[in-house]
Amino acid sequence: MRDAENMKIPGKTDLEFPKEMKTARLVLEVSFRSALELFEKNTTSTSWDARELQHLKHLLGQQSDCYKQDIMVISPGQDVIRWSRVWTRLGDVLSEKNFSSCAWETVRPVVLRIMRIFSRSISNSSKRIPR
Repeated sequence: MRDAENMKIPGKTDLEFPKEMKTARLVLEVSFRSALELFEKNTTSTSWDARELQHLKHLLGQQSDCYKQDIMVISPGQDVIRWSRVWTRLGDVLSEKNFSSCAWETVRPVVLRIMRIFSRSISNSSKRIPR
């Protein structure tokens, strides 16, 4: 985790989930699509189970499709821009280290933390975010 902090990967305070429903849906769509793009890039240098990786990519794609919105209709806003930057930075960290196993281990705790934030925010919300 120290490596992730040194690389300026956002911390807890930067990863607040938006409360407004339209913004939350857009953040989810952008995040799931961005995560899918990261996992579709060079993962051959890792020793992941190919079937599990394929399953993860399939689930991320499904989630992205569930939350997809017409981005032209909704202006991105600060929350969406902030979350896009989070995913861009994670991609930059992976790219700088040539998508090595070490790089994936560096960003893994951040990705897991993001997914936990999403899970908690959605399940604790008094209004469920429609899919």
